[in-house]
Amino acid sequence: MSSHIHDPAEKGCALSIKDAPSLSTTLDSLIPPPASPPGSPSSAPSPSKLVDSESPHLSQRKEGSQCAIQTLYEGPPKCKCCINWVEAYPDDLRMAVEEEAETKQKALVVRMSKNHDDENPLALHSIIVQNALLKQTLGQVFEGYRGITTSLKKLVFKTPFRPFHFRWKQLAELLEYQKQYDRDAATYTQLLYGVLHDELHEQMTEINDLLDHGVITYNRFWALFEPGKLVFNVKNGDEHSFIAIDCQYNDSEKQLVVTAKYIDWDGERFGYAPTCLKIHEFSGTRKLSELEVYPASLLQSPDETRSRLISRGKKFHSLNTGVHHRAYSGRVTFTDPKRDNDGQLHVRGYSLKTKFWCLFDVDHLSDITWNNDVFSQLLLPPVYKSLMLSFVEGRATNEASFDDIVEGKGLGIIILLLGSTGTGKTLTAETVAEEARKPLYLLSAGELGQDPAGIESRLRLVFKIAESWNAIVLLDECDVFLRERSSNELTHNEIVAVFLRELEYYRGLLVMTSNSDKPIDPAFKSRIDLTLHYPELDKATREQIWRRFATKAGSRNALDGSSYERLSRLPMNGREIRNAVKISMFWAAREEKELGLDQIRTVLQVSREAGDSGLEVLDAA
Repeated sequence: MSSHIHDPAEKGCALSIKDAPSLSTTLDSLIPPPASPPGSPSSAPSPSKLVDSESPHLSQRKEGSQCAIQTLYEGPPKCKCCINWVEAYPDDLRMAVEEEAETKQKALVVRMSKNHDDENPLALHSIIVQNALLKQTLGQVFEGYRGITTSLKKLVFKTPFRPFHFRWKQLAELLEYQKQYDRDAATYTQLLYGVLHDELHEQMTEINDLLDHGVITYNRFWALFEPGKLVFNVKNGDEHSFIAIDCQYNDSEKQLVVTAKYIDWDGERFGYAPTCLKIHEFSGTRKLSELEVYPASLLQSPDETRSRLISRGKKFHSLNTGVHHRAYSGRVTFTDPKRDNDGQLHVRGYSLKTKFWCLFDVDHLSDITWNNDVFSQLLLPPVYKSLMLSFVEGRATNEASFDDIVEGKGLGIIILLLGSTGTGKTLTAETVAEEARKPLYLLSAGELGQDPAGIESRLRLVFKIAESWNAIVLLDECDVFLRERSSNELTHNEIVAVFLRELEYYRGLLVMTSNSDKPIDPAFKSRIDLTLHYPELDKATREQIWRRFATKAGSRNALDGSSYERLSRLPMNGREIRNAVKISMFWAAREEKELGLDQIRTVLQVSREAGDSGLEVLDAA
């Protein structure tokens, strides 16, 4: 065996060179004694007392050079901000009562805390369940109850013991069963039952009395919401369902907050989303039948409600799988499509009317009722309508038939409708979309702006949306894009170039309208698949338009054949005729009269400039 000589000045060991043992010293004296168990007294002197008197003075030693442990204890405070550390072990410390062997043997540990109530200076703080049989019993009582794991080594229930309020019936029934068939378990269950009965009896009696009278108070409102049970909320007249998780009183906000969850869709998968239902503080009692937030136990027709919820859930599921074009008749919430929603059973969608991402209530979404007659009533030459439909239908069935030489280019269909204002260009696109059962994305050139980069970004987004939704894009009043380029209009040239570039890779159907008679840029003209010219309305067409709009007055329409013939002489376009009939109908209804020539003449006189009425034709025989 080899031995080592340690430098006491560097290592702080117990032996100095001067005290080295003689050769007669036994080997045992050189082997240190075994370490004492932690906490047991030791007869060996502390390392700080083994330094020889001739060793270097303590003040001369390097900091941290002594191989020893110094334990400090928190002592009496000397100020409010710092801990006073001392060497002496505190005399007032002892093992926690809960850790003592005698305490651990008890089936229950009941902890009482000081109370600022003169009549009851102590209040029940919590109960620790330590008995295995009792834990098994509670496992049956709280089966399916969220947040309670009865198999824990230290099972603690704290005031106000709300879980026992919701499962008191189960506890009482199980106790009665155990008294007959399992007396050992009943002994421990009775022990817990007795403690809780004394604590909860008065509270449960009060709650039962309130419910028997069909009312509830604010401080007992929590008793309506058992975790894991269905909760309903009426908002804007619509009923929504949730699963209760917990409820807590927020004293600073003076409200009870019910934490709940519901099934939602995040764009990729279904799952539970959290929300909070808030009940503001109120005085006195409130009728259960008038609550906006209430449990399923208060439903008037539970079977009917269950059936309705299942049907709505299936609808919600179907609407969140794939792309759907639907009609909507409810309230709309404008929102960022990526932002989380704290509502319930709303689907995220895009409003083609407002051009905003919105939240739509599932209950108010329905299949679109298409107008089967609107296209046939369109006053266009039959060949125009046939050509339009053939392009729309062909786009749906032969998408890849006319691919460009470069893959992915030239797959779109571009139709240009040229004509004066009010000749039916926009109406044509709308009726074609109706006939084809496709959504129509209406976009004006003004919405795209005048900045080339902004136009490119906006067009790319619109085209992407239209392709995804199989929609028809209607670009109204697109004169700025069609106008021929010139060398002195650089910005305009860039805008046209951007538009042409985006059209190359657009795979959908684009309908453009223009009332300009200026030359079309050659590059643009070559990319247009079909151009339809809309002539000015002739007398016969105007008469048909007058008749069509006037029929909306129904039985209150007093116009006859002679009236229509006179009206058709007025050089008006379709939009002007529609507006004149609409205002005349409103005015006639206000005056409680029928729609006649007099009402229309008055409306036209008011709306036209003085000296330029041109209404003399209405007086002709």
